[in-house]
Amino acid sequence: MALLAFSCVFAQEEGKSGAEPAAPPTVVRPRAVFDFSWINWEFNGNVRKFKQYATPADGWSIGEASYLWGNDARNSHFLGAFRGAPEDDYWTGAELLLFHGTTALGGSLRRNKFYDPFPLLVEESEREVGEATLAQAIGPARIALRYQMDKQDEYFGAPKEPLRQRTRFMDAVLGTELGDGRLQLGVSERTYWDRTNVLPDTDVVRYDAIVSQQLGPRLNLEGGYLQHKIRVGGGDENEVETWLVRGDLDLGEATTLGFGFRYEDLNLPTVQNAALRKRYETTGRLNHRFGGGWSAAVGYRHLESERIRTDRSEIEVPIRDAWTGRVWGRLAPNLKLSVRGAYDHLRGWPTVVSDDTRALWWDDRASVRAQLDWFVGTGTVYATLAHAVNVNDDRDATLRSTSVALGGSFELTDRLSVFAEHQRENHRARAAGEPDFDAYFPGGVLSTLGVSAALSDQWFFTGTYTETGTNNSNLVFEPGGNYKGKYWSLALTHRRPDGNELMLGWMPWRFWDKTNPFYDYETQAFVVSAKMRF
Repeated sequence: MALLAFSCVFAQEEGKSGAEPAAPPTVVRPRAVFDFSWINWEFNGNVRKFKQYATPADGWSIGEASYLWGNDARNSHFLGAFRGAPEDDYWTGAELLLFHGTTALGGSLRRNKFYDPFPLLVEESEREVGEATLAQAIGPARIALRYQMDKQDEYFGAPKEPLRQRTRFMDAVLGTELGDGRLQLGVSERTYWDRTNVLPDTDVVRYDAIVSQQLGPRLNLEGGYLQHKIRVGGGDENEVETWLVRGDLDLGEATTLGFGFRYEDLNLPTVQNAALRKRYETTGRLNHRFGGGWSAAVGYRHLESERIRTDRSEIEVPIRDAWTGRVWGRLAPNLKLSVRGAYDHLRGWPTVVSDDTRALWWDDRASVRAQLDWFVGTGTVYATLAHAVNVNDDRDATLRSTSVALGGSFELTDRLSVFAEHQRENHRARAAGEPDFDAYFPGGVLSTLGVSAALSDQWFFTGTYTETGTNNSNLVFEPGGNYKGKYWSLALTHRRPDGNELMLGWMPWRFWDKTNPFYDYETQAFVVSAKMRF
């Protein structure tokens, strides 16, 4: 999106009854923004590991090139923008608003290049996502159309097969006022093709109708019907029909109750020898505000799934019950506490038909997370503690995960601010007959430190340092399973009163793979960037 500058001016006389209302905010925007950069990357090591997820620009690139016609975001305007480098990763998009905002057209195109860091040379992978939208208001009604095409060409090291897939999504939505609520009708289609025929082609069509009504001052009710038609690999069509009811009820000034019921009628094979037939879901949530700034919320979810064997020899009904809770408030004027927890229990396990008939899923999952925020002076200090336990009784397996985080940010002076954070995650696992089970759950650590300084009215400095890594014996020698990384980012910016900028940057980064040094890399980037606004 374009970078927009907003300045709002409010004028109102004080001490006078019946004073004139405040003037509406004045929006000031640059007509055009042009931000271009020259980046020089120096590499030593595995470049493909560095480009595993994206390919940053090397050489000339555009941080932003945008043009705006029209000054009122709620009225007619055109906005077009481009970011990136045409030969590497980029994003471009445009938005056109006409007829006082009643007509809106939009479009965007995004491309990313990346690599599988396999020891042998692998072809470059690419993903491209294009989207077009149209929205039209007709009185109280609004029609929205969307088209999206997602192209992915991914190449991997042997023996994994390449993946050349296309996913097309189209939808149309009509929304309008209906009494004291709204009516929404929609239709969508998602089509998936695999050009290498590794995965089956899939087509999913959905129809939906949702009605919401405000019934009196305290009750808001919503009902809906959805139908999915699913066809996989040119086979028979599978169908899922869904009916739902949900609502919110005010029980008082400080208490609200949310509730919902969902029923699904399915003809949907889930594995080779079983299919889902029916699913029932009931939910409830109670929120209450206590005195003294404290609040609490509790929730419950009940889900039953009816499965039938292909030979119709047995019907199974796995049942999952989940409870959630949260309490938050202030221990003191400058001390805030938030605690949330969850518990999930599965009963009525589906039968496993294989050589090992023990269940593969967790039948009990529990978690708790607490965060303390301390507001002191011109800064904030926070601490977070989270713990989770997953249990599989059938396999006598348990996974315990604990994570802690401590951080804060401070404005030391009007011109100097700093922030820091340290996170640590640890896992402990055991399973009967699996002495090495714990080794497959690595712990991790992340530390970051940053500073922002105004050297003068026009000169600014920012710097960050991040160190991250995992601690894992990695018995299967998985690349990237045990690593360490150190990343610096430093920038000096000159900002003129008219908003134009010049920036110099330096980013030295280093990555170590403790399992296989083939994946190590060391790189540094020198950046010169200029931004102009018109």
